Amino acid sequence: MKKIFKLISVFLVVGFLSICFVNAECDNEELNEWATKIEPVFRENTVLYSNISKYAYFLTISPYREDARIVVIDGNGNKAEGEYFEEIDLYAVGAFTNLEEETYTFEVYGAKGGKCEKDLLKKLSYTVPRFNRRVKDSRCENNSELEICKTFTNSTKDMTEEQFNKEIEQYIKENKTFTIKDIINSIISYGLFIVVPVLIIGFIYFRKIRKVKKEERDR
Repeated sequence: MKKIFKLISVFLVVGFLSICFVNAECDNEELNEWATKIEPVFRENTVLYSNISKYAYFLTISPYREDARIVVIDGNGNKAEGEYFEEIDLYAVGAFTNLEEETYTFEVYGAKGGKCEKDLLKKLSYTVPRFNRRVKDSRCENNSELEICKTFTNSTKDMTEEQFNKEIEQYIKENKTFTIKDIINSIISYGLFIVVPVLIIGFIYFRKIRKVKKEERDR
């Protein structure tokens, strides 16, 4: 009888602890439905000379709603909660440059103070490619749309210097467009070879015409 009483007591204690530490599932149907549609989003930081310029990129979710929050965990287990960045009007987690490819885990919860604050609505993952050291090549400045010129990409991981040069030069050759700056530079570089001969020829013809007119008047 005592054994039965002890077993009942144990079950009651375990049940009580479970009620205290296990959160009930979020009963917000609209929030749960939204969570099924969200996707992780990577956004490179292009803002300079600001409080947020220390971040290389931002991690967030789309679509976003104010009654939810995200916690992002990096490959080393470090956690960071999302915050609002006024400069770029974005709720996200700011991250620093990763020299190698890194996979992040997103945990989506209800907003703090809300009914679903501690309820995990969805877990996602996103892998950010490695930092591309070749992005510093001057030829990438006006060709950022080229994959090998992106700041974060795995496309140059095993690429030799010769391969990189060949690909970017080929791209520039095929997509070259002349700007006003290019035209001005061309005139400065090659103008003398064109303008000077034209001026000399024009001067010679001008002298000849004047001579002919003078001879006609003297007759």
